[in-house]
Amino acid sequence: MKVIGRQLIAQAPLSLTAKRRLSLWISQLKELRPASSAELSATFPESELGEGDEIVFRFPQSGVRVETLTSVSLGIVCIEHIYPEEVILR
Repeated sequence: MKVIGRQLIAQAPLSLTAKRRLSLWISQLKELRPASSAELSATFPESELGEGDEIVFRFPQSGVRVETLTSVSLGIVCIEHIYPEEVILR
């Protein structure tokens, strides 16, 4: 899959550990060819399907939540928002 919005990771106020985890996540996404959004979400156990084409990927050990819009048919994951743990807990 193609990942759009990677520059948001560099701009987000995240720890180096969190940024490395997201870099690994992007590498994993690039290798995937899921048949559906549900299959994509199931690949990452902490993720959840939202409304429409939204998938929220959670990385609790890194303290990060990433909200995306996806088009499995086009092979695209678009990063919409990245939230550090402090924002999630509010």
